[in-house]
Amino acid sequence: MLPHQLALGDVRIAVGDALQFAGYLGYMNFGDADDLTEDGVTVWMAQAQFDSGPWRWGARLSGWLPSDRDGNGVGVSDALFNPGIAAPRGGVQVFVDQEVRRFQVGGGWTFLPKVSLRGEFIWDDYLRPTLGSSSDVFGFVLAMSGAF
Repeated sequence: MLPHQLALGDVRIAVGDALQFAGYLGYMNFGDADDLTEDGVTVWMAQAQFDSGPWRWGARLSGWLPSDRDGNGVGVSDALFNPGIAAPRGGVQVFVDQEVRRFQVGGGWTFLPKVSLRGEFIWDDYLRPTLGSSSDVFGFVLAMSGAF
């Protein structure tokens, strides 16, 4: 479900040609029309990137902070979704009323003028367990992109 209200501020700063910083801060309200549930979420991100010839290195930290973040699965809107990549455990969906932080570190190599290979390590850190079990996810993504 798309948010009914959305506000987002974004900033990008370049220091010379090789170093860039970026970040955003935003708020989403999913407006489920139920006064008994919380359906607001604050989102944020900060990243740094360094380019050196055909190589690119970067790191990013981002977060998801719902208004109700006690991790008990009660009182949160059904309109909210799991922002990370955790899968259900034992048939139970990950509780969405919790803070999630994502840590990413990666690099890339442009080996043709418009073709590059990228790799990223990702850690989705769910700050509260779901039914007593951690929902954290560690992963590695390898991708190739091209512009035609």
